Amino acid sequence: IDALVPFIYAKRWRKWRGPNYASVDAFIDGASPIRKLGSGRKYHFIDAIETPKGTVLLRDNGAVVPYDQVHVYPLTKFHGRNVVDHPIPQGLLPAWAINYDGTSVYTQPRHDAPVGRQLEYHTAILVEEEAVDSSGKWWRLPDGLGKGVPGYVSDQTGIRHWQPSPRPDGIMEGALWIDVDLSQQVLALMRGDTLEFVTLVSTGEPGTSTPRGIFRIYDKSVWTDMASRPDSDDPYYVEKVPWVMHFKKRYAIHGTFWHWGFGHTASHGCINLSVRDARYVFDRVSPTAYG
Repeated sequence: IDALVPFIYAKRWRKWRGPNYASVDAFIDGASPIRKLGSGRKYHFIDAIETPKGTVLLRDNGAVVPYDQVHVYPLTKFHGRNVVDHPIPQGLLPAWAINYDGTSVYTQPRHDAPVGRQLEYHTAILVEEEAVDSSGKWWRLPDGLGKGVPGYVSDQTGIRHWQPSPRPDGIMEGALWIDVDLSQQVLALMRGDTLEFVTLVSTGEPGTSTPRGIFRIYDKSVWTDMASRPDSDDPYYVEKVPWVMHFKKRYAIHGTFWHWGFGHTASHGCINLSVRDARYVFDRVSPTAYG
């Protein structure tokens, strides 16, 4: 189990049929499976156990599933920027490459210019704080094509970047608050007017958009099950979603193990973070548990 998530996560998918055995002993003794995992559902497991017949994943009811007969979700290593420990130089903004196949760095701020370099998916970069064109789409990457040679990237097709937002009315100077930029798919943890942490998120796709407005986080859970509404055209059931922070009924900031698409819309309305980023934010925001 990864230290930053409370469970191992897996699903039945394609060749991985997910046979479910009543117990470790039943699996070792060659008993028949009692059922298969359901399709379309994301499952949690509380441990991985080595047996003479191979590794099995343990459910909380004692049942087990062979490790090699389920698709186990790999956890992304993506993590945002702790600005307190790693300050941003004056005049620059934190940004990330978000094209799955690589983000082009151009020699001039236009798409028909030669490409001088490709940035791998989720590469962290710094761009100058002002766009170089009147449309606000093109950004200069200092030393992007070598020392002293700038490159140019587009926030419409290649990168996402943080942009300062004014502190909302009613938030005290030293108070901690979260700013989510839906256009850039960026979340910032602010203290007053000071940036402390910034990262990429995935918010609601068209048709299941993330609510706009000012909200308070009203509860936090290390994990919770999440399901679609009974009449949903896109049904889902996810067990034990980690690091959940609700800000509105059925809407939360939470860790996400089932996709790595941060920087792109991908959710049913929640604000998806990598599990590392979700744990980081979860540990710092109110409400906190006592006793």
